[in-house]
Amino acid sequence: RAAACPAPRNSAARPLQPLQLLPRIIVSVTFPMLSRAAHVDRAAVNRLFAKTTVILWAASLPISIGISMSAEPMIVATAGSDFIRAAVPLQILIWATGLIFINAQLRFVLTALDEERTYWRLICWTLAVKVGLEAVMIPLWGLYGACVGNLLGEVALCAGGMFALRKFHVTGPQWTQFLRPLPAAAAMAAVMWPFAH
Repeated sequence: RAAACPAPRNSAARPLQPLQLLPRIIVSVTFPMLSRAAHVDRAAVNRLFAKTTVILWAASLPISIGISMSAEPMIVATAGSDFIRAAVPLQILIWATGLIFINAQLRFVLTALDEERTYWRLICWTLAVKVGLEAVMIPLWGLYGACVGNLLGEVALCAGGMFALRKFHVTGPQWTQFLRPLPAAAAMAAVMWPFAH
């Protein structure tokens, strides 16, 4: 039974891998502007970072909702009906998309500030937190514990990254800006709900 556990998780994680390219593409477009402004106009860096963060968050919501609603047919299409158990782990993992999108730009911003060491320290700290979470949650909840531990690891990276950027006087968007896309996301979920069930 223990040997069978990784298969659903691998099947659940497979559709998420291409999604990690999208935020890198978006952020790589803004990187030259970040680099130019980093040591000249910190206010411009703040504005660009805030706008990019909100755009990435808004872009992640329809992806998270769509994949969460269509998890079962997606798993069947990509891995076969034998892996239908991976649908629920996928529905958990997909909600890390918003955090993954936001976290993707941390390296670009810290690189623009010539603070690559800070980024790698942050990654090492987050890895330690993630390993600790997984060590606790997998024995308690098995596969679902692994998924939740992964999600909380992304939360830790996001929180640590925002805290690290504050030391360099770079602030993210106001929390109210994260709420603006939610009505549209709720409407999308309401439209898709009957078809998902």
